Amino acid sequence: MQTNFEKYSLLTARVLTVAIPLFLVTGRAAADVAILLIALLFIVRSIVTRDGSWLRATWVRFGLALWVWMLLISNFAFDVGLSYIQAVPWLRFLLFAVALEAWVLNTVWIRRLVISATVMLVLVAVDAWWQYFTGFDFLGHPRPSGTRLTGPFDDLRVGTYLLKLMFPALLGFALWRIGEKANIGFKLFLGIAALVVIGAVFVSGERMAFLLLVLGLVLAAVLQKGALRAAVAGVLVTGAVGVGVVAMADRAMLERQFTSVVTTLSIFRDTPYGELWRSALQLGSERPGTGVGMKNFRVACKDPQIGLPEEVEGRCGTHPHNLYLEWFSESGVPGLMLFLLMLAALAKHLWQGWQIEYSRAWMAGPVIAVIIQLWPIATTASFFSNWSGALMWLAIGWALAAARVGQQQESVRNSVPVRIIIPPNPPFSKGGDGGSVLEPPPFEKGGQGGL
Repeated sequence: MQTNFEKYSLLTARVLTVAIPLFLVTGRAAADVAILLIALLFIVRSIVTRDGSWLRATWVRFGLALWVWMLLISNFAFDVGLSYIQAVPWLRFLLFAVALEAWVLNTVWIRRLVISATVMLVLVAVDAWWQYFTGFDFLGHPRPSGTRLTGPFDDLRVGTYLLKLMFPALLGFALWRIGEKANIGFKLFLGIAALVVIGAVFVSGERMAFLLLVLGLVLAAVLQKGALRAAVAGVLVTGAVGVGVVAMADRAMLERQFTSVVTTLSIFRDTPYGELWRSALQLGSERPGTGVGMKNFRVACKDPQIGLPEEVEGRCGTHPHNLYLEWFSESGVPGLMLFLLMLAALAKHLWQGWQIEYSRAWMAGPVIAVIIQLWPIATTASFFSNWSGALMWLAIGWALAAARVGQQQESVRNSVPVRIIIPPNPPFSKGGDGGSVLEPPPFEKGGQGGL
């Protein structure tokens, strides 16, 4: 029997989780505080209930080993204090994802998270379009330039927000209705919402967000079957046509999202991002054992002994803008290997859940979100940023919880015994054969909590 503490702490964690899509719009602090509270509540709950079963997951063990490594190498960092400031609180993200899987999200609350994410996704996309056409968003933020948008945010990340929430929200909404007769209005809403979001990412001017969006749509089409694959392919084609129309009408956006991308790729080595990547490779190669220390790229890149020459003007920044190069330069080869092992174990864990048909309906969206955020050949925000980290670990925890729900449903279906019904009619009469009829037990629609 649950104590009042367990009951209300669980409710608090669930409400905070569902509110994260909103918190991410209001600012960096709100979502980060929510994640920290959920992680702390989960640890307290684990201690009170003496439940440490979540520690048996291989990916969690690699994650904890990675965290310990971050603490150890902080003693050898250029700036020891700076390294510890980043290393110590990173554990909250790991615990947050574990909490979503093992404690917070069940079928009902995944459903509520889908609704919350969809509402915020549509509102932010509409806000971005409003800013595009009028010069100001609903909150009064001015459009920063002719080719960039902020939407409701204080800086240039509206496209990133839409990209990382689109697939868990809209695919979750679509797949939720499997087995139900969705009316034409619902289908029309989903189609229009998808096109509005795709267009908003394009006009946001965020080139990498748009490229990853295309990758996500291709993955969504590949991972689905039947009518849903056709629907996703239809959205992809229609979206491409819509983007083409906008691009032809707005030549500045055409230049930014297409022409400049081709130009940048052809001379990437000498672009600001290319120089940052080269700087990270240089630092990691100079200190392969321990790296330069967590959050120390910004410090070590200026060092004349191990950094690139001063002639490379773009060698320094707050981080390398690639999460794998960030791990390599700041935590060395062992840190990068532990990170890759954690991802491999996580992928194996998710793959086991993917084998269950029921799980796929809930897993598809967050799994795609995880893939595009971990895509290796991409310019990225820092892996340790509280804002982008919240979106990353929300998707990971969401996918893990979806896999667990599917496994629980499969276990229930396999464990309930078959009922044997003896037909009342005599042998050889209509509908009878003189034997027993095996009838599977009825399941409530959607199983535990309803779909």
